[in-house]
Amino acid sequence: MKRQDYNQQNELTALISEYEAMSQKGMVGVYEETVFRDFAKHYQNEHKFDQALQVLEHGLKQYKYSSQLYFFKAQLLVLTNQHQLALKAINQAMVCSPSDEKIHRFRYQLQLAIAELEKEEKFEDIDTEVENTDFGILLNNTFISKSTIDEQFADIDELYRRLKIKLSHTPHDNLSLNKLLVCIEINEQYADGLDFLLQFISDNPYVYTAWFNVGKIYTWLNQYDNAADAFEYAFIINDTFLPAYKDFAEVCFAINDYNRVLNAFEDLLKKTEPDSDILTMIGECYEMREDYSVAYLFYTKAIKIDAECSEAHFRLGECFAQQKQWKKAVNAYQTAIAICDDKANYFAAIAEAYYHIDNYYEAFLHYEKAADLTLEIPAYWMQLILFLMETEQYELAWEKLEEAETHIIENSAQIAYAKVACLFLDKQKQAARKLLIEVLMEHYAKHELLFEYAPELEGNHGLIAMINICNQN
Repeated sequence: MKRQDYNQQNELTALISEYEAMSQKGMVGVYEETVFRDFAKHYQNEHKFDQALQVLEHGLKQYKYSSQLYFFKAQLLVLTNQHQLALKAINQAMVCSPSDEKIHRFRYQLQLAIAELEKEEKFEDIDTEVENTDFGILLNNTFISKSTIDEQFADIDELYRRLKIKLSHTPHDNLSLNKLLVCIEINEQYADGLDFLLQFISDNPYVYTAWFNVGKIYTWLNQYDNAADAFEYAFIINDTFLPAYKDFAEVCFAINDYNRVLNAFEDLLKKTEPDSDILTMIGECYEMREDYSVAYLFYTKAIKIDAECSEAHFRLGECFAQQKQWKKAVNAYQTAIAICDDKANYFAAIAEAYYHIDNYYEAFLHYEKAADLTLEIPAYWMQLILFLMETEQYELAWEKLEEAETHIIENSAQIAYAKVACLFLDKQKQAARKLLIEVLMEHYAKHELLFEYAPELEGNHGLIAMINICNQN
């Protein structure tokens, strides 16, 4: 793993040098979308925010509909105290991915932050009169301008430190709490941020934004039970704070606790009009409980409120797929994709539906699109490759395996064993056995993948003997 990290860092350094050399000549090379983000992250880590933002601008010229590049741009603009430009960037991200929950929540938090900032600006003139004030008033009134100075110099560590000091004296400052969370996420200071916020909550138990931020950190740490509790405290304190309800639902989905979501949303619906996201999440709870008729009702209600809610259309497709109503599933998935065409799971789902109605051409195109959208994620590559092997398109499957291998760094065992399976299924037994020995020497612990990809090989006694021999070595 360390060698992989080292190689990746070397590759990134080389790409950055190439990018800077071309930039000096007034040119920008063609890079993958994720590479532009890596460039911007590199400059951000060096506190070169102007260069980071410039990189993102170059990236957005090549990827005009990249919600992730717009989202990262918005984050950087917040940290450099350019809140209105950040709002513009996050609005553009929403246009590109209208159903992305992360973008919606960031926009909501940014709007809160801007509202708080407008209130604080009224007090900036007090800074000139601090000589005759006590220490507490000094802190309350001067850290506004000090934080602004820190942001302009783009020193996140110093901004993070000052925000913590300021919050110890102004605990209900939502703007500072929101900025603190951004600092924690960008610098990945999860342990320190969590310790600070838990102590903060101990002293100020009724600050719902603090509870929400604790829930976010627990989510990043994959501690979903703790995250659910934190989000629940947030909306108990502020019972109409929708971001907490939505994040609460997501972590409960991760631990399959659908009843808890339904109970929380039942209370919410008594207090406020539901939006399409909430109705979709309620529908998903019933879908997971295999109560498809009730799920269908909630999804259709969500669509009546917002016809552009791609997730509701997608989940309708999932309901039809579970009931093997494949043509209806295709129609629902098509609508979801027409609204939002950058979600790999949408394309993978419609590909499977096309497969079940024997439309292999469309199945291939959509499996391929899913893989293209997530080049470094093995799961969608494997769906494409297994489809090709199942339909006996072994030559094309091998081509896609070679292509996948150039993108996937982690979990390379999946590609390796899929190659062996492809050779065996294509009756290239000698080449398959030779490759199998090489793969077993490197990835013996994951040899069961071979039988997952080609179950018919489980009865091959010679093959099993080879595996056993490699185990002894």
